[in-house]
Amino acid sequence: MGAEGFAVLSRVGPGADSDEAVTVGGPNVNAGATVVDIALEFDSKADRADDQLRLRFYRLIAEGLQTLEHAGLIRTQMHTSMNSFDYALTRLGRQALGGGEVERMLSRGDV
Repeated sequence: MGAEGFAVLSRVGPGADSDEAVTVGGPNVNAGATVVDIALEFDSKADRADDQLRLRFYRLIAEGLQTLEHAGLIRTQMHTSMNSFDYALTRLGRQALGGGEVERMLSRGDV
């Protein structure tokens, strides 16, 4: 899920190509992608599943995001008006994406 989730994250919110694209804190204008945004990229019907299945899927997405964060490829942030976490690529993440290094970084086993 890590490399796949990273690819989805780079397509879903702003920030795949610029550190300036994603805001930090405050209003949710230009916030990064949320767990729900990413889940819906994987499966557009995810939000219509029964509650138990939907929450299991969201938790799986969240665990994959945590792996990406531990690798330094994304950062977690909180926009207060969203009342939710969102995620943005780091400089290292954008560099890894551009160089096709995401899978290698995640497979090193040190994250």
